[in-house]
Amino acid sequence: MRTLILLMGGKSSRMGADKTRLELNGRPIIDGIIDELSPHFPEIILSTNEPERYSRLGLPSVVDEIPGRGPAGGLLSVMNAFPRDRYQVAPCDTPFIDGFCLARAFDMSEGSDAGILSSPDGFQPLLSSYSFAARDAFERCVNRGVFKIMACLDGLNVRKITVAELGLDDDSWRRFFFNVNSPEDLELAKAMASSGGPASARIDGK
Repeated sequence: MRTLILLMGGKSSRMGADKTRLELNGRPIIDGIIDELSPHFPEIILSTNEPERYSRLGLPSVVDEIPGRGPAGGLLSVMNAFPRDRYQVAPCDTPFIDGFCLARAFDMSEGSDAGILSSPDGFQPLLSSYSFAARDAFERCVNRGVFKIMACLDGLNVRKITVAELGLDDDSWRRFFFNVNSPEDLELAKAMASSGGPASARIDGK
């Protein structure tokens, strides 16, 4: 079974509002993300320090064991609460995410400690997968005050997965990784949605 950790975000200071309550096409962005991902990831776990906000979603949630330790701390807390062989990670503000592509990347990372998505813009650790074997590395980093995921991967067996391997062309990968961090981003997302909707890379017609 594929397990996904949905990172519900921090203070949303650039947006000035709770990003998980933002709407696109008349419905919350987070609802669209869950609808897109749930057919491919039967288990979705929320990483959040405010679980009561998301009780309506009906998904399990994990509060950071020690708040303020960034994505690495959130990931470690979920690993401790829900031991699984492997976890896919996704953020709550990527309205054009493609569940099929993300599941394909998850499967391609099998046998590695981490399957890191790589785009022409660089590595995308918040849209990557991590095995339970990487838990100790995250714990060591967090205990040292290192909270960025990429900084925790030294010495691990990392599988780089490129957008070309996922069959994403230039337009598709930009949509796939697009995230809403500011009011300007939200307006751009609305324009993108009206011009074609989510990125879609269905390989072999699937």
